[in-house]
Amino acid sequence: MKRNYKIEFNNFSQILGQGGPYIADLYIDKKFISHSVLADNYVVKNNIIVFSFFQLVSYFAINNFFSIIIFDLESSEFYNLDLKLNAIYLSSIDDEFNLTYFEAFNDKDIYLQRQISIKS
Repeated sequence: MKRNYKIEFNNFSQILGQGGPYIADLYIDKKFISHSVLADNYVVKNNIIVFSFFQLVSYFAINNFFSIIIFDLESSEFYNLDLKLNAIYLSSIDDEFNLTYFEAFNDKDIYLQRQISIKS
């Protein structure tokens, strides 16, 4: 049986100025999962949630990046995809567990669309 999870973001903060993007703390069913998550941009497929984590390397915005995190909702295990991105917008996961994302903070430019397999 498929379970519905309550996904919430709290403690928002702006990272790039100019009105966004925002990072926040991620909670699932009121349980803290992670800090520094790109707010309101995640995808869920079966028992996994995929979200973007902001890696703050420098307060001068030098070498900071986003990574893609897969969180198994049943086992509570994290998996980090080996990607470092300057911007990201998560779009979807298909039935074969291919993640579609954009190297931007929106899905407007098809030339910035990418796909990666997240099969375990």
